[in-house]
Amino acid sequence: MTSELEANEIEHDFIKGDRLIIYSDGLIECTNVQGEPFGVERIIAHLQKNSSLSVRDMKDSIISEAQQYANGKFDDDVTLIIIERENNLDEFLKRNNIQ
Repeated sequence: MTSELEANEIEHDFIKGDRLIIYSDGLIECTNVQGEPFGVERIIAHLQKNSSLSVRDMKDSIISEAQQYANGKFDDDVTLIIIERENNLDEFLKRNNIQ
């Protein structure tokens, strides 16, 4: 199976604390019982409301909210990746107990 993917290239300088959110269409296209999609707007609202959560807790809370919205089931695969910019490598290694 071959398909073409159109993508725009964007450059951005990330500073400490900035997050990059990557998700599959299965997340935004999951629907409630009325057939309404979860949508990007709900993800944005969730991020704004819960910005103080850790990356792991943020990921878990978005997936949980979408799953509740979709009445407990997803009709498609769902991928959600959240990457947060660290101050430096040493800080990251120390916080994650990596030698």
